[in-house]
Amino acid sequence: MVARVHNAGLVDVQITPEDPHPWMEDRNCRNIDTEIFFERANSVDAPGKEYCTPCPVKHECLMFTLLRENPFSRRYGYVGDMGPSDRDKLYKELQARGKVTV
Repeated sequence: MVARVHNAGLVDVQITPEDPHPWMEDRNCRNIDTEIFFERANSVDAPGKEYCTPCPVKHECLMFTLLRENPFSRRYGYVGDMGPSDRDKLYKELQARGKVTV
């Protein structure tokens, strides 16, 4: 599977069964309690931002999440340097451009 998103540049994410998520080894949140990513997720001062914003694999994380979130249910947590409402807007924009089908 190949996914692309434009967010400060074009990013290609390739996920294959043999090597499912190698990028996860490089994530800033690797040893962090994930609960912080659900605290004030849509807030300007969301606690998860301090890990996501400088993360070298935030685009891969965002695509991983967008590919797995149910487009018909509410989004939760701060992921890939985006809160739930930001991801919802991005998903709708991608859907309007024909990049995502449901």
